[in-house]
Amino acid sequence: MSPHETGARERNDRLLTAPVKARHLEADPRLRAELEQFFTAAVAFEGKDVRLLGWGDSTEADAPVRDAEVLPIAGAEQEQARRHREGG
Repeated sequence: MSPHETGARERNDRLLTAPVKARHLEADPRLRAELEQFFTAAVAFEGKDVRLLGWGDSTEADAPVRDAEVLPIAGAEQEQARRHREGG
C-alpha cells in the first residue's frame, strides 16, 4: 500500500536552482522566508500538514537529481526526455 492509501506521511522534497553567479541568494534570509511562505501557501487549501525540514546545499541536492537520471520512464515520456536532452 502507498503512503497515500495508508495515510502515512510522504516526503515531497523540493529542489530550487539558481545560476552559479547568484550564490548570494543562498544566504538571503528574506528570500528563504518568502520561499517557505510560498511552498506553505501552495498547499494551504489541500488540508495537508506541511512541515519544512530545512535547507540543504548543492551537494545534498545532487543525490536526488542523480537518482532521477536513472529511473526508467515509459514510452512517450522517454521520447520527450530524449528530445529535451538533445535540445529539441
